[in-house]
Amino acid sequence: TALGRQGNIAWMFYDTKNYAANQHDQAFKTTMLSKYPEIRIAAELGFRTSRQVRQAVHTLLDTHPDIDGLYLALPEHAGTVLEILQARQSDAKVVTLGLSETIATNMAKQGNIVATIAKRTYEIGRTMAHAGVQSVQGLTTAPYLVVPSMTITPSNLSQGWEEALQLLPPVSLQ
Repeated sequence: TALGRQGNIAWMFYDTKNYAANQHDQAFKTTMLSKYPEIRIAAELGFRTSRQVRQAVHTLLDTHPDIDGLYLALPEHAGTVLEILQARQSDAKVVTLGLSETIATNMAKQGNIVATIAKRTYEIGRTMAHAGVQSVQGLTTAPYLVVPSMTITPSNLSQGWEEALQLLPPVSLQ
């Protein structure tokens, strides 16, 4: 882990009924509790809106100024979280889901974000096209089609961007 094998983290989860988000949020928490008991979940912060994210991060840093890490459920809030962490001069490490220029640029600059899990969006679309055409043609399709996600860290950022999105990395990463 970015924290080594011990420290205190905050678990910022998407507090709404969304099966996929709830699944990965709970899986993160369960894994941390069972596999990394020396890393303590010091704060659990649910949110639904950007305003709630902003309030939660400020409250987190007021009550736990020495927090070592942060799990952020939704990547669209990364900019807000990073802005606050930087303004408060926090070196808390962040792991999230998704790949955006904001996330990648922070990672490339050795900022707070140390890892993100990215979907291979191009491959998902390609797989959907093949399954759709095969189905329309009356061919048998696999009952389950899985496109694995990938972990992106500073060490594989450019390659991961290209593989996940089938695009050249933005100029800010080159």
